[in-house]
Amino acid sequence: MKTIHIITVAYNLPDATELLFNTAVERGTKKYDLHFHLFLHSERPDTVNMCEKLASTYGPRVTYYPYGQNRGLSKSWNEGLLEAGKFNADIRMIVNDDIFFSENDLDKIADKALAHPECHMVSCAGHHTSFNKKW
Repeated sequence: MKTIHIITVAYNLPDATELLFNTAVERGTKKYDLHFHLFLHSERPDTVNMCEKLASTYGPRVTYYPYGQNRGLSKSWNEGLLEAGKFNADIRMIVNDDIFFSENDLDKIADKALAHPECHMVSCAGHHTSFNKKW
């Protein structure tokens, strides 16, 4: 079975990060094995506790990087991409910590990426509540 490796950086949105993981597992894919690379960029106890809970709950599906400080987003993204390569990941997906998945979202994205190996990146955007806010 092909694998999707989700790379995410947790800052200070523990509830959103938990929703990301839970929806990826519960609604995300029926065709691919999932693995997570979770980078902790926070010292806030609620965020630290949530990351430790996710790493424990999802066990071997999670590679946890408890840095506990903001080391730069792109640095962790790049590290996650390289680490996913060591697992021979079929799909490497960078995902913000404030999103969640709807039914079969991961399948659709992965299918599109695999159908277009000539592309180095597939990008998507879904509904985002802040698009409707007036700043």
